[in-house]
Formats: sequence, C-alpha cells, structure tokens
Amino acid sequence: MSPYNKKRMTRWYDKYAKDKEISDDQIVSVPSARYKRMRVRIEHYISLMSFSDDDLVLDAGCGAGRFIHRIRKTMSCQIFGVDTSRNMIERARKRVPDADYLIADVLYLPFRREAFTAVINYCARAVAG
Repeated sequence: MSPYNKKRMTRWYDKYAKDKEISDDQIVSVPSARYKRMRVRIEHYISLMSFSDDDLVLDAGCGAGRFIHRIRKTMSCQIFGVDTSRNMIERARKRVPDADYLIADVLYLPFRREAFTAVINYCARAVAG
C-alpha cells in the first residue's frame, strides 16, 4: 500500500465525517499518545500566534475545522481551510462559517507561492485502510 492514497483516504474521512455520534473534536482525536502530544504541541503553537485582519492563514487538511475554530476564537485573521473530504469541509463550514473552504488535495494547492502568512498542516492519518 502506498503511503498516500488520496481516494482511499478521502473515502475514509467522508465516511467518518457522516457518523453523527462522532464530535468534531473526536474526528482528529485519534486515541494515540503520540497523536495527543502532537495535537497539544500544535494547539500551543496556535496560542503563540498573533495575526491581524490582513493576515491569511491556511489550514491544509483542515478536516472538521478544529484548528480553524481555535484560531477564530482568539484572532480576526482571514482563514482558508482545504481538505479532500467534502463531508469534512461541510462539518468545518458548520463549525466556522466565516472561514473560506476548498475541496482539494493539499499536495496540489491552487495558490501562488507566499499567498499565506502562515500554513498549518496536521495529518492524523497518512494511510486510510
């Protein structure tokens, strides 16, 4: 199995996102000590960030919008979320409706270089089984 199978991963996340029993935070809360440490580190980095209204932040692989939500709670910057899963984008859009979203592969983004002030990327699952 290749380390990155876009179709398989997208199907997995689309199916996972449809499960009404799973909260938006659970979607990215894989029960792994390694994942938990990394998630805590990312949330710490977000707490150190400071953006103005003119700054544009990209969450590449935004999933259900967990980090977009965290940034939006404390900053007024422009936020753009990208994910391959339509269902994850729908969840993110419900959670943070004032951000912009695009369904796309994060390996092939349609943006010019240096378009964003900052880029956040957190991959909880590299291979969907």
